[in-house]
Amino acid sequence: MVEIIDYKSEYHDELAHMVNEFNDYIVSLDKDDLAKSFDSQEDIFKYTDKLIEDAVKMNGFLYLAMAEGKPVGFIQGIVRDSKEELFYALTHKVGNHGWVGEFFVDEKYRGQGVGKALFEKARTFLADKQCITLNLEVFGYNLDAVEVYKAFGMKARDHVMNMFL
Repeated sequence: MVEIIDYKSEYHDELAHMVNEFNDYIVSLDKDDLAKSFDSQEDIFKYTDKLIEDAVKMNGFLYLAMAEGKPVGFIQGIVRDSKEELFYALTHKVGNHGWVGEFFVDEKYRGQGVGKALFEKARTFLADKQCITLNLEVFGYNLDAVEVYKAFGMKARDHVMNMFL
């Protein structure tokens, strides 16, 4: 049984561990060799602390999936008011937009509904904040995640393109 809870500081180190696992997973998928592992434990903690700070300062959320008394996944996101972004506000419907920044489930718990439970908690939070959209970016080589997000009802709207210079 999985329980979704608000982030608690007592789980900081476990969250940092999952952040590191997630980053290493992305590095393992990167065919372009641009992603890199964290250089030190200090860098992992800096990244984790920024993740927490953004959720707090940007009207967002940070949820943990708990199983067997320990965190086994997390989702973090923010709420953006598009009125504050001039180009967007001039060309799109203005209002709140939800953004998922990071989303990870421990490999041992994938395919068991943990990701779906985290996603639904985030979706509900953003709907309660009267967001028009729920957005996230997916690493281009993370094709499994793309399929998961489609199963959650998401669709591709924008594509980020890169070129080596």
